[in-house]
Amino acid sequence: MHSVLIIGGRIFKEHPLITDFFIIMMVWSITLGIVNPFGNFPLNDDWHYGLAVERMLEDGEFHPTRSTAMTLVSQVLWGALFCLFFGFSFNTLRFSTLTLSLIGSIGIYLLLRQLNCNRFLSVSGALILLLNPIYFSLSNSFMTDVPFLTCIIFVLLFFIRFLEDESDIDLIFGTVLLIIAILCRQLGLFLPAAFGVVILVSKGFSLKWTMRALIPIIVSSIVLLVHNEWLELSGNIPAYYGIKERELFTILKQPSVVIINIIYNIVIALLYLGFFLFPFLIFLNIFITEKGKWRLRFSITVFFLFVVFVSSWLFSHNRLMPLSGNILFKGGIGPILLRDEFILHLNHYQEIRNGFWLFITIISIVGGGILLSYLTSKIIDLTQNLKHFRENLNNVFFLLCILIYFLPISIHGFYDRYLLPFIPILLAIIVPSMKSSNMRKKKLLIGVSILSFSLIAFLGIAGTRDYLTWNRIRWKALNK
Repeated sequence: MHSVLIIGGRIFKEHPLITDFFIIMMVWSITLGIVNPFGNFPLNDDWHYGLAVERMLEDGEFHPTRSTAMTLVSQVLWGALFCLFFGFSFNTLRFSTLTLSLIGSIGIYLLLRQLNCNRFLSVSGALILLLNPIYFSLSNSFMTDVPFLTCIIFVLLFFIRFLEDESDIDLIFGTVLLIIAILCRQLGLFLPAAFGVVILVSKGFSLKWTMRALIPIIVSSIVLLVHNEWLELSGNIPAYYGIKERELFTILKQPSVVIINIIYNIVIALLYLGFFLFPFLIFLNIFITEKGKWRLRFSITVFFLFVVFVSSWLFSHNRLMPLSGNILFKGGIGPILLRDEFILHLNHYQEIRNGFWLFITIISIVGGGILLSYLTSKIIDLTQNLKHFRENLNNVFFLLCILIYFLPISIHGFYDRYLLPFIPILLAIIVPSMKSSNMRKKKLLIGVSILSFSLIAFLGIAGTRDYLTWNRIRWKALNK
């Protein structure tokens, strides 16, 4: 990256960051103009969090609702900061999240640039996240997912910088952002766990490196324990707080259920992520010939077994995407929080035609097969050679993040929005292995990539616009 040279108020060399940031911001602004995010009404579960912000503005204390299941502190403080300047409303809270969604997409750009990706791929990666249907729709709410993910992205950035440069400043910044993430959602603990393992395995157990490996996990754990104790002593602990952990321990007592859940949820996650990352996945050469015939056979076998097994399972049971609940549903973007739909499940909404979901399901199956084959191949590469392991600490860190984050939610089950943290991590694994020079030679794949990206963006933008319009009309009717 070029540096900006400012002498006497004049910029002599344009920083490419400015151009790339401008592109991302322009796309963000244009999409907001299309969806029209205005409307003083809650969406999904964000009324819980909005109420906590309103209580903080009134008495200066943190009072979550009984239905709150996460830490939420940093989310409430961020929303309250915006409300101090613009007054309390769900419009204000929504724009606080939209601001973080823009920052998060810029964070993806910076992370990919840190991993030596070129500008085109880095901007493309930022837009893949920004226009993802789940990320984009949640950006237009006050849900915790986007603020949590934005913190995760920058923690990944600073921890990767530390792995490469061993600068304690990066470790400090990463740890501070980690605390903010954990005070939004407890699941942020997967980051210091993966980071600590990578440091200890690669650097050894000397006092210097043991301290650096343990500081993030110790500090974040202490912060979480203090927060929990404070909630208990103040009498503000919500009834739902920690409910996911209690349910997880109940499931762990049934080993057969655990195995079934893990297999089922791996398949579901691969289908969603195969769809979301398909514009990049199709450029991956999963049929690796230069590493021997057995590796070629292995990659082909993994890919085709996944495609055949999942296709047979889905089509024999007449099931199409989307397969997990909450944001994406057969009518587009949701959820539809009406009694006849949400409680009685009468399906009075108008579904998008099956042909649309069939096309997305096929993309998801192919993309999921490519992703599974690529990741298993990566894991084999890293475990076969210790030297190769140490030369690829970034990928080891990212793969450990995936494993530690996914294990509890695969046992318990998850909403589709819980898959968002995988997107920046997988982008950080996939994109550095792509070469623009090789991509330009594959004109057919470029066309397929643009088409699939357009489909993903259309679903996110059009679906979110419909969802906001539907809620705007609903609340207008209720207010009258």
